Amino acid sequence: MFNIFSLFLVFGFKTYIKIIQGAILVSIIFYYLKKGKKKELKKYIISALISIFSYLLAMIVLIVLLWN
Repeated sequence: MFNIFSLFLVFGFKTYIKIIQGAILVSIIFYYLKKGKKKELKKYIISALISIFSYLLAMIVLIVLLWN
């Protein structure tokens, strides 16, 4: 029971960090959309997608660990 609780604490903290990173990336993307700079925009969109996929992968691994 303690291990499940500690996993939720760690995962919850990482969730807050990912939300903050996502908000910063979205604000940067909208800034470059307003400026009309496409090359810088691609870099931040790729970074945002990598962040989202790594978060989803961590979520899937956590669910698999909790079900077993």
